[in-house]
Amino acid sequence: MTKTSDLYDGVVARPYNSWSDIKFSAEMQKVQTSMTGNILFPSPVPTMKVFSAAVTDYVSQLAKAGTRDANAVAAKNVRRKNLIALVVQLGY
Repeated sequence: MTKTSDLYDGVVARPYNSWSDIKFSAEMQKVQTSMTGNILFPSPVPTMKVFSAAVTDYVSQLAKAGTRDANAVAAKNVRRKNLIALVVQLGY
């Protein structure tokens, strides 16, 4: 049985999955900048500290993946997947 949350997850995550790494990185940094210290989001879940750490980690790994090393690319992909999960959670 399909739940509303299943549909919501697909709709929220869909654009992130299709974006290039550069666009995804820029958009996540925009989310981070827009929400950090914003009084309209007093207690986001996950916390901005957790989200910001994930964005920083992804951006760092993205730079390492630029070498095309298979391990670095795989690590970047894992971090991207984790960051998508966090931004979807923020969307709730």
